[in-house]
Amino acid sequence: MITKIVMAAMIAASTATTLGSPAVATGADRLVADQLGMLKGKRVGLVINHTSRLSSGEFLLDVLQRAGIAVTALFGPEHGVRGAAGAGEVVADGVDPQSGIPVYSLYGERNKPTKEMLRNVIS
Repeated sequence: MITKIVMAAMIAASTATTLGSPAVATGADRLVADQLGMLKGKRVGLVINHTSRLSSGEFLLDVLQRAGIAVTALFGPEHGVRGAAGAGEVVADGVDPQSGIPVYSLYGERNKPTKEMLRNVIS
């Protein structure tokens, strides 16, 4: 019975998509579409992980950098900024190898940025 309900829900969802229902917009989509101008000329810190993507699949950090936004710090929750750490694994501070931006772990002994971590974000 449960299998039939799940299958029916999947069919209904795929049918709704093909019938022209609006696509789901992620928070990242809304940020880029509606508020990108607000970030221009500012230093930006992002709390992100590997799921921080637009509906197109693009990583939010990549989109912001391509748009000329000055991302100056990355704050990674569990699994880290790029999702490389396993569940419960300690995530160390460091530098993101793809962007060269400092990464600060917010998973483990601290769960919020310190003043020092924010020095390149807040003037």
